[in-house]
Amino acid sequence: MPENQGFRTVWGGEKIWNKLLCMYSERRHCIIPSSAQGGRGLRIPHPQNIVISQYASLEDYCTIYHNVTIGANEHKSNYRNAPSIGNRVYIGAGATLIGNIRIGNDVIVGANATVTKDVPAGMLVIGNNKIVSGNTERNPHPCLKEKI
Repeated sequence: MPENQGFRTVWGGEKIWNKLLCMYSERRHCIIPSSAQGGRGLRIPHPQNIVISQYASLEDYCTIYHNVTIGANEHKSNYRNAPSIGNRVYIGAGATLIGNIRIGNDVIVGANATVTKDVPAGMLVIGNNKIVSGNTERNPHPCLKEKI
């Protein structure tokens, strides 16, 4: 992703992005720094209690539900390494993604799951780092016209 793109481009500019950040931070208890990298089509259906590290990166058409933490592991010497999340990833309510991990494309992270290791594309994650291969079909992202 080019350096000048991020969550700011999703919302149509720096001024709107900063206004949304203030609104979410004050009213919804969300911490989403403007320095975090994000792609197009980010969905946050219930923007409450969401924390995203300034070092995290999300690709296109991700969905993040409430009470989600996407953070760096500050117990390591280099805590700037935060999760890198692929395209069309669904992150369920209460999920926690911590550390220098890569979440592949089309992954579903279940509600209240804890993820501290890499997840290959097309997988389902439940519980504490339990990666399940299987059918990850779901409703298409509203921004996409074709089925995922």
